Amino acid sequence: MNIIGSQTSPFVRMTRVVCEELGLEYDFTVTGGFGKQDRAAQELISRNNPLMKVPVLVDGELTIPDSRIMIGYFLKKSSSTKPATGDFRASDPLPMEEENWLTMIYGVIDAGVLRFMLQRQHPELEMDRGYMAKSLARMNRGLEWLEQQETLGETFGVPEAALLCGLEWFGKREVIDWQPYGKLVEIHRRFAERSSMVKTRIPESV
Repeated sequence: MNIIGSQTSPFVRMTRVVCEELGLEYDFTVTGGFGKQDRAAQELISRNNPLMKVPVLVDGELTIPDSRIMIGYFLKKSSSTKPATGDFRASDPLPMEEENWLTMIYGVIDAGVLRFMLQRQHPELEMDRGYMAKSLARMNRGLEWLEQQETLGETFGVPEAALLCGLEWFGKREVIDWQPYGKLVEIHRRFAERSSMVKTRIPESV
């Protein structure tokens, strides 16, 4: 299996974290981050994903151009084996509660990525007005909802992996201050040093 994507993307990282937790072997083809891809990387992505987005998974004749579908594929692929770390909460399919958590986490990250990209490309934008204000409100409301989920973070599974990848990306890119959300801070503290998180962490130099 080959995961194509950047070291910085939270969506790429969460697929790598799940692979690490499930003990699945994979190659990682690094494309460079947003605005930093050379022509060869752009062509590689476009050749495997008409939407020109990462991550992309190539596994033999199969190509999957979406991180959430990739994660489902990994869960199916490993369903007959025990996760390498032993305590990774994995099931195929995910329970509906966890699917809802994941949907909210994806929505918050999507809004954050959009804000980051638009602000970088258009520094003249007023980030606290119009649609940009709505995107920030969407992020805060999503984080508030996650904060209220009683069983989120009790153990480490796919939603927690996605959450930590998002929170760390927010911090690195200074997209939103998530420190006021005490439960999310505690979840991050509890799981941030898992080997899967450490191995896939965004390098300081990137």
